[in-house]
Amino acid sequence: FIYHKSFLAHKAIKGLKGVTFRPLFFEPTFNKFKGDICKGFQIHVTNRGSFDSLKTSLAIIYALRNLYPNDFFFTPPPYEYEYEKMPIDILLGSDKPRKLLEQDCSFNDFCTSVDEGRKEFINIRKKYLIYK
Repeated sequence: FIYHKSFLAHKAIKGLKGVTFRPLFFEPTFNKFKGDICKGFQIHVTNRGSFDSLKTSLAIIYALRNLYPNDFFFTPPPYEYEYEKMPIDILLGSDKPRKLLEQDCSFNDFCTSVDEGRKEFINIRKKYLIYK
């Protein structure tokens, strides 16, 4: 159900720079979706200088959550070694982005909540980089 015209028209997706999405349809030859037509999209980076992979990922999450609120959910724990925290919270570094999204925040607020942790990570990693 991912590919849909309203997904491609969603404001968060349309506002992305350096990337475009191409509809994709395929029929798996094995597994639980064998014989079904599956719909999705391919992500094409059109300008690597302006492409932001994190913002693109957040836009996909945001668009899907807004377009399909009854079908969208975050996978509950456990996640690898962690049995209490939500996997998305581990991946994004905080529970703040998830909680904001659950409160129907704006896309800008959602991205800002992730950028705070991103900036902190970039500062911490500086001393470990071999190549600058």
